[in-house]
Amino acid sequence: KAVVSTQSTGAWARSEKDNSENIVTGGVDDLVKSWNWRDDFLDYKATLKGHQLGVVSVTINAAGTVAASSSLDSTIKLWDLDSSKQIKSIDAGPVDCWTVAFSPD
Repeated sequence: KAVVSTQSTGAWARSEKDNSENIVTGGVDDLVKSWNWRDDFLDYKATLKGHQLGVVSVTINAAGTVAASSSLDSTIKLWDLDSSKQIKSIDAGPVDCWTVAFSPD
């Protein structure tokens, strides 16, 4: 896959799944962006807003339908990649959450 500039101020995190055309990125601009990879082209889909500080980790579930992001604002957010809407926000409290992952089951 080609290297492209996905965040205006630099991407800190990227995730994709082999069985999905969805790619998500997150960066210092506090934004999560979703993309579609089709026919060797990366097409911008949506900007997912809600974090107050830089996004440090993103991941996509095995089905390629839900993304999770964590931020320096101590929140974890779940995103529906079909509707580009936030599903849930989880406050991690006074600790930073540097990595998010989905369980394989």
